[in-house]
Amino acid sequence: TSAEYAVAGAALYGIVNALRQGAQEAPALEKATARLAAQAEALGDGRGVRAFRRELLGIARDTGQLGSEVVFVGLQLRGAFGDTPTAIRRTAEAIRAAQVTDLPLAEVVDSLTAASISYGTSIDAVTDKAIGLEQRFGVTAQQSVKSFGDISTVAKEAGLSLDEVGAILGVIQQRSGRS
Repeated sequence: TSAEYAVAGAALYGIVNALRQGAQEAPALEKATARLAAQAEALGDGRGVRAFRRELLGIARDTGQLGSEVVFVGLQLRGAFGDTPTAIRRTAEAIRAAQVTDLPLAEVVDSLTAASISYGTSIDAVTDKAIGLEQRFGVTAQQSVKSFGDISTVAKEAGLSLDEVGAILGVIQQRSGRS
């Protein structure tokens, strides 16, 4: 019947798309892992890089993110935070933040890494502040995440706590009508 052909066609289309995506992901993942290996070789840390790669690919598998994206973020965060265990934790946190805020992963990493480093806290903690602003003030978490990234370094230097920055952002965004 036509319904059977439609189901079979849809299944075949899904399989072809999955194969196509896998074929496109393979070169990007190869490039990302080669970069990871080159950095490890330069640092003389071959065993550590294999464990790091395994952890990052586990995060990709568990979250459904492309392996190449997760490896790229992991490399970026290892450079930002200075050690592998923190980079692994922050990578998983950044992916969760991207999922709950519906922002591109690269944008989340750029914004929340700055706030996390400035305040010596996790990316999860900053994400929680952004979600809290959405719930209390009606401003979107997306806008709050971007704003935290934009002003966190200056706000910390001015002596403001993360809670104070959040409250200021909430009031400003609510009164300006931007959400």
